[in-house]
Amino acid sequence: MILRDGVIEKSASGNKLEFVFINKDSLYVMEYLLPLTEDGRPKFFLEITDYRNKKSTWKMEEIPLPRYLLNI
Repeated sequence: MILRDGVIEKSASGNKLEFVFINKDSLYVMEYLLPLTEDGRPKFFLEITDYRNKKSTWKMEEIPLPRYLLNI
């Protein structure tokens, strides 16, 4: 999926960025939370709102790259 012409919104505290895109009848918001936990890893969430205002939210998790991609 390629989303274009979005905007970046930064929270006042500086610990959250939102990348906001509109595509056809849907609103896409990718939320990036800076590390707030002991492991120091950021959190990513994707929220999609359709034209009926129905929201779907997914938490994105980091996964290791397969070995065949490490040397690219």
